Amino acid sequence: MKYTFLVPAYKRRYFKEAVSSMLSQSFDDYQIVISDDCSPEGLAELAEELQAEADGGRIVYHRNQENIGGLRLVNHWNQLVEQCKSDFFVMASDDDVYNPDFLAEVDRLVSKYPEVDVVRARAQMINDAGEPTAREDIFDECQTELEAVNAIFCSRYIGCIGNYVFRTSALKQAGGFVYQPYAWFSDLLTVTNLLYKGQANTKDVLFSFRLSGENISSTAKNKRMDRMKLAATIGYDEWMSNFSQKMRFQTTALNQRLYDEFVTAFKHRAYSQCGDYSWALPFYEWPRIYKALSGHKVFSKASFLKYFSIAVLNRKLGSCI
Repeated sequence: MKYTFLVPAYKRRYFKEAVSSMLSQSFDDYQIVISDDCSPEGLAELAEELQAEADGGRIVYHRNQENIGGLRLVNHWNQLVEQCKSDFFVMASDDDVYNPDFLAEVDRLVSKYPEVDVVRARAQMINDAGEPTAREDIFDECQTELEAVNAIFCSRYIGCIGNYVFRTSALKQAGGFVYQPYAWFSDLLTVTNLLYKGQANTKDVLFSFRLSGENISSTAKNKRMDRMKLAATIGYDEWMSNFSQKMRFQTTALNQRLYDEFVTAFKHRAYSQCGDYSWALPFYEWPRIYKALSGHKVFSKASFLKYFSIAVLNRKLGSCI
């Protein structure tokens, strides 16, 4: 088997639509592995219906005896990766939608650029009704590590995991998905970790990322979750800081500009999100956020004070509206 859609599933609402979009692929050398994460929403009956509609053996379904992904989503991802036998895999979701030519175009790029370990489909964002609300830029068909990382932080880019196709052996050799609480930034860090051979991209939009009230990216604020997101953001800044110091690229004026933009952008993001989540801690504990970040490479005191303060102010004003 060349490709596998790995589906850590829990939510019922869009489950059938999501899996049906995987079944509609024009390319036929693939399998779908559904891992029901002890969902109380009756996914087994839907999986049986889908199995009946699919070619024999196309869908493999199993149910976890206990929920793994509630707090340790990355553990669920890595459990599926460890069991994966195909050459490449997609870490799919139970609510996103794939274009019928998703795998066919990915396979064309895999054949054209056999050295890369990551292929990415251009994405759009959709709402609950499936209507597009945003569409990302068109990236070069093949990017260097530096170009791909710069695009993540410095372009119109939709951050999600389901539009990436990973070489299974490469991710296993790298140790699997990078652990973060609630998988916050785990997708970004894992992708970044595999870009040293470059990345191939589709020109056409072949993936729809559903941003609804049912996923962690859009959940209402709560103190416990935002404390975890704060810890994950600090961990993300440390990881990216170390990564930025290890990057090797040909020194040209263009590459230096791409690198400087990338470093500035990921620091901006880390400092802003720390400011946004700081409400979850008592005010007197905020200095420990500064202390943690100041110990990371390429720390900028001026940048931290600026973006952290702006984020705190914006959140304060937003709560008053």
